[in-house]
Amino acid sequence: MRVNPEVKITKLKRRPDGSFGPEAKFGARTNEQEIIQTLATDLLRRLAEQAKDVFLLEWEGGKVPRGAVVNGKTIAWTQHGIVTSQKSKDIGTYERTVEFGGVGRKEQKMLVFAN
Repeated sequence: MRVNPEVKITKLKRRPDGSFGPEAKFGARTNEQEIIQTLATDLLRRLAEQAKDVFLLEWEGGKVPRGAVVNGKTIAWTQHGIVTSQKSKDIGTYERTVEFGGVGRKEQKMLVFAN
């Protein structure tokens, strides 16, 4: 199993109202697009609020942050919105915020909503 050697993990704090975020940003230009963006943001926030903790993971390399430790569990795989540990246990869900970004197309970022 290939491990991404340097995954920066930041535990996010809840807002004063108890929510985490995140915010869907689709670059809405029309009223209809704004409505869709608002609905997507509401759905993402509902998912996040069910999580115990939310973490921002940032790294360069492949799209799976293998080897990163979230709430004491080591990430082995991410697929179809699920984060799985080395022991095949679900860690939680995820949302990619950057996939193959940056000048070298190696930048990766995701939010992990840990159970």
